[in-house]
Amino acid sequence: MKILMCVYYYPPFFTGGAELQCSKLVREMTKRGHQCTVLTGRHDSSPAVAVVGNSSIIRKWTFSGLAYVLIKKLPMDFSSARLKKDEDQKNNAPSWFLDIQKKLSRWAAWAVRYCNLLVLAFTTTCYMYCRRNEFDVIHVHSADWLAALAALWGRLYSIPVVCKGAGVPVFPDLSWTFPAVFFNNWRRKPWYIALTPAMKDNLIGEGVRAQKITIIPNGVNIPDEISPVKQNREILYIGNFSQSVYKAFDILFPAWKGVVAMHPQARLVMLGGGDSTLWQKLCEKLGCEKSISFEGFQTDITPYLKRAACLVLPSRKEGISNALLEAQSWGVPAVVSDIPGNTEVVEHGVNGLVVSVDDVIGLSQAILRLIQSDTLRERMGKEARAKMEGNYSIEQVAGRIVALYSDVQADSS
Repeated sequence: MKILMCVYYYPPFFTGGAELQCSKLVREMTKRGHQCTVLTGRHDSSPAVAVVGNSSIIRKWTFSGLAYVLIKKLPMDFSSARLKKDEDQKNNAPSWFLDIQKKLSRWAAWAVRYCNLLVLAFTTTCYMYCRRNEFDVIHVHSADWLAALAALWGRLYSIPVVCKGAGVPVFPDLSWTFPAVFFNNWRRKPWYIALTPAMKDNLIGEGVRAQKITIIPNGVNIPDEISPVKQNREILYIGNFSQSVYKAFDILFPAWKGVVAMHPQARLVMLGGGDSTLWQKLCEKLGCEKSISFEGFQTDITPYLKRAACLVLPSRKEGISNALLEAQSWGVPAVVSDIPGNTEVVEHGVNGLVVSVDDVIGLSQAILRLIQSDTLRERMGKEARAKMEGNYSIEQVAGRIVALYSDVQADSS
């Protein structure tokens, strides 16, 4: 089967949940003998085409990518002295000027975002026209404007289109696009993969027919080893600091202060990209900074999972967290908030503990419960590993997606 995978970013440029799942799925599909082509944005000077085994990565220009290449060629002064001078001028500027500057920056951000849409839509549509007879199915990894564009390609060239939701609500706001009505209508036309029953309900409420929705979770590679959680002592967090509102750091760190008050030897390890400066300052204010290690983005989280006693994930919004699946596949129990993506994976008292969203005291008590019981961690860790092997392995997930492709093709013929 010839599969076109569509995703706005693709590793190594940016690695979020959707991008990780796309790359895992591509590797598994090629193992099965399918031919995968990844169509993604070219946001810098990365190669336009890369071939890896039986798969190809096609990067098409975005406005930001073109600007990046152009700016590198311009004789502009980006020295630290020049930047400091600009910052000093900004600090001495009157408030009315700063207000205008802030509004202009918002407009500039919108303009860049919309220009990215226009340029990428044009470059990918040209590519699709030239390759319109080469693909059996199109698989989009986000339910935004790219899903609408893929649905249009599918209609024009008689190719079935499958789209996977990333979270609840499934459809991100597209009021910034033009024409928004076009994008909102067309992104409801593909077949959909819902990660959870809650996501399926959300899609139905948004006007997608139930018959066109299939529940398939994210997948994970099952490691050969299992983490020795009974002897481990580190509490692990994995997430992106650029999504701080959703990740609930304002709940995690006050809860951790309560953990350290009761268990002074406790240690929290924070992994993830983005700027953590604001949260490090909060930890200093709370007085728990010495028990927390901010390790930044890590390309390989295996050593951390091997040392983890449990994972903590207090998010306000998730699809099905890749970090949660990774930890559970290593036999690491988890303390999670009671949002659908988390409770689909973690059953309270079985393979982890579930607390209410934004419950500082409940989160603190749950972490302490796992820290203080080696046997409980070991039992829950075994249950976590068994659940991943039984329902979430990438091999099983890929098999279900291939079956969905076949069903969609049969229905479309």
